[in-house]
Amino acid sequence: SAIKTLRICARGIANLTEQKDGKGSLLDIMGQQLGLFLHLTQEENTISFPIRLGELNFYADYSDQKGIFEHTLIITRLSDTAIVGNMVLKRDGKIWSVAKDFVCQRFVNDRPVWSVSLKPQYHKLAQEIAPRVYHYSGASIPVNIQAMMAKRYIDVEDGKRYFELKDGRQQREILYSRIALKDAVRTHIAKGQDEMAYPVQIFLYHDENGKPFVRGYEELGERVDGLHVSLAHKGDESVAIVAEHPVGIDIEKIEEKDESFLSVAFTEQERALIDKSNKGEILRFWVAKEACGKKSGVGLKGDPKRYEVKAVEGDILYVGDEKVRTMKLGEDHIVGWTI
Repeated sequence: SAIKTLRICARGIANLTEQKDGKGSLLDIMGQQLGLFLHLTQEENTISFPIRLGELNFYADYSDQKGIFEHTLIITRLSDTAIVGNMVLKRDGKIWSVAKDFVCQRFVNDRPVWSVSLKPQYHKLAQEIAPRVYHYSGASIPVNIQAMMAKRYIDVEDGKRYFELKDGRQQREILYSRIALKDAVRTHIAKGQDEMAYPVQIFLYHDENGKPFVRGYEELGERVDGLHVSLAHKGDESVAIVAEHPVGIDIEKIEEKDESFLSVAFTEQERALIDKSNKGEILRFWVAKEACGKKSGVGLKGDPKRYEVKAVEGDILYVGDEKVRTMKLGEDHIVGWTI
């Protein structure tokens, strides 16, 4: 539907709405009017999400939604966490429907989330930390904001599992890793153009060994299907890499590791290379192994020593015939990817 704002004041807003296609779109517009009022009149907490409608009455055939409607919103309650209003839709000077106690929850402003929600083809959430390598942190994202992000990043295939999960931690891991991966892929195929593919047009699958691969929706297929990807997550931190050749990436939280871990994970030659005075160095060697295992497509297979770090050159680790670049991410994480 098309919307034209006529009047606005401290207690409400009046618009003209032209209904076009899609059943229920007039109801959607009611929620949008509450959000529009917040954006036009408030400085903070301008992101909103509809949560309840108290009452909806029709005074004409509800299936006849063609024409131009005058939409009047009257705000009945406005707090830091909610906005509530009553609304009247008129057509040809006659009341068509009345909605009472339409409630939207207000959230702390998160401009990137809001931008992606409105125009995902021009905005992304993940940050490029190195060429073709993307990172997303959901550590500071309110739980309620996740619903908005899921609408943009969780496609039909992922949704079958995502929306059935009861474990919030598992949902976050899926969502945040998809944000990193899909932003990496759609930025890559945009090739510097401002307009990108929509996140939900990119699908993530796994082969029989668990190695991820991506596919594109309809015309995106030829641009996406040949790409190689890898992703990893640790808590609220997710990373992804995309390339035209096989790649691998891993992320780990920097924490103490005991002697038993060292003996299982590293050869004697590797242990001689590790600077044990640097707590992060052990994890740096480990992410290099994991990244190589992911690139191979079969993982470590319970034998991390098969991927042996042969030499260290600054932030580059030589693992067998592979080179892995590593980076400290913030104060608590190490990320490494094959180059």
